[in-house]
Amino acid sequence: MEKAEGTQDVTLPPTPPIPPNVKPESMKPPKHSIVSRPGVGKSGRQIKLVAYHFEVVVNVTDASIQ
Repeated sequence: MEKAEGTQDVTLPPTPPIPPNVKPESMKPPKHSIVSRPGVGKSGRQIKLVAYHFEVVVNVTDASIQ
């Protein structure tokens, strides 16, 4: 991925430690599954894809995101 001129790598702070009295919640597997559809989406035709994705650079040091 190319970086825009004048940009810097951003590192996130480490996650806070989990208190010892907190128990993690268990996750149950989903009750449904994805059904395969043989032959669908494999015709090989090219499509034009438009994506609204762009880089945002904020140069304000005292801003906070909540």
